[in-house]
Amino acid sequence: MTEIPDSSDKSRPEIPLSARGIVAAHEALKAHLFETPLLPSPRLFDSTGAHVYLKAENIQRTGSFKVRGSVNKLRKLVESGAVPEVTAASAGNHAQGMAYAATRLGIECVIFMPEDAPLAKRRNTEELGARLEIVGANYDESRAAALEYADQHDSTFIDGFDDWDVIEGQGTIGVELAGTLGDRAPDYVLIPAGGGGLMAGVLFYLKEIYGDRTKVIGIQSDRAPALMRSLQRARAGDGSDALPLDVATQPTIADGVRVGQPGQRPFEVIRRLADGVICVGEEAVYDAIVFLYEHARLVVEGAGALGVAALMSEAIEPEPDSLAVVLLSGGNVDLRAMQKLVTSYLYKSGRRIVLRIKVKDLPGQLTRVLDIFERARMNVAEIEQPPILGKPLSPEYTVFDLCVETEGERQISLIMRMLDEERERMREEGVEPFEVLQR
Repeated sequence: MTEIPDSSDKSRPEIPLSARGIVAAHEALKAHLFETPLLPSPRLFDSTGAHVYLKAENIQRTGSFKVRGSVNKLRKLVESGAVPEVTAASAGNHAQGMAYAATRLGIECVIFMPEDAPLAKRRNTEELGARLEIVGANYDESRAAALEYADQHDSTFIDGFDDWDVIEGQGTIGVELAGTLGDRAPDYVLIPAGGGGLMAGVLFYLKEIYGDRTKVIGIQSDRAPALMRSLQRARAGDGSDALPLDVATQPTIADGVRVGQPGQRPFEVIRRLADGVICVGEEAVYDAIVFLYEHARLVVEGAGALGVAALMSEAIEPEPDSLAVVLLSGGNVDLRAMQKLVTSYLYKSGRRIVLRIKVKDLPGQLTRVLDIFERARMNVAEIEQPPILGKPLSPEYTVFDLCVETEGERQISLIMRMLDEERERMREEGVEPFEVLQR
């Protein structure tokens, strides 16, 4: 069993956390939550050469790690006295964690969400028992409204990341990692980062247990890079009094980490202990979401897929045969968004193509084209007649868009060759051949 060091507040006056306190929180949370699995990823081993394990917080209650911090915070409030109502601001996952924890502990809960919060997260939050208020164009505007409400209604505001009890609750993930891995220190731990609460809690605990044997790296969206820029500024020794920075954000598929300014408390932990924070782009996140869905059979939201995106895009290149742990922080995906992502990926990867075919408007002409796909053992998933733009089409012709499922470029080349061969046969028969207008 891994020994738990006794880190006191005296040694870290600005960081009132301890490994023992996080372990105690983990014990308390067992009555409300469950331990999530650590899953090997053979596919990522093949592509990176590292032994990659996925910490599946996407299947935790409420579909996210956030519920750990929420339960830990509210249970401590209940232990300290009566709490009639709590208020929070969230793009979704903190909201659901708070709603679950408040209902579980018998507390009224009001949640403020930005206008761009995914519909699935809105619905789930209400179903878990919270009252929902949609206010603001982004998280920061929602937070300001929630703070104003809490002040006017004598409600207790619970920050999603800038709170020591919340950070302690998130750190319980580290307890589970150490319990599973034992004395085998992971070489890398990749953690999605927005406000910094998750990263700070897990980072603190793992550094207490494994020290510098483990590199803990935060992963952000390049559309919300405040933590990365703040850490760079801090370590350059420039402008530390104004840290963490408040940085403008842009809409991102990783909406759960779209935070303009990280929390002061988690930032103090991260600036002291983190091995780095990096950013990845939207395309890398799209690919990671679909990769996890297809190859790991896991539904993971954009923020939750950031660590896998970093590996797949080679933003992080682990040493061969090293041990890398990736936190999948959440799985609350809007089904419509997921459908669009998968469809887009199929076209991008060449596993689905659209061929526009122009044929004489005569019986049997389209059938002759479709027979070619049947001989190639290719499925035509959809047939549509597109709107004709620009120059009008002669009434003796018809245009169809064929949506075709393929195995990739090799099969695409095969069907294009077979179409050309059929066109040549039609010419030899004295029949006007169809045309492939575009691919």
